[in-house]
Amino acid sequence: MLYRGILIIFFIMITVFAFIPKLYKWFFPIDQLNHPAIKLAAIRNPDEYVVEVRKYIEDIELIIQSDRQNLSLDDAGWDAESLREEARSVN
Repeated sequence: MLYRGILIIFFIMITVFAFIPKLYKWFFPIDQLNHPAIKLAAIRNPDEYVVEVRKYIEDIELIIQSDRQNLSLDDAGWDAESLREEARSVN
């Protein structure tokens, strides 16, 4: 019975892919396959692996640097002065 259900889902999936390919995300979220770890796992040449890891690290460093440049003092999680005033008003 389970085998039959799997086959039915498979045929529905094939039909959807054939006629409406944009609906593939219903059955298989391909965005998860775009993860850098999966790309790195496919590399067998050690030298090429090191080059790709360095590129990945450089990309992350650029993202962090741009985040640090866009950081402002107004972007605090809370305003300390207003918290002090609120605590004084409670007492």
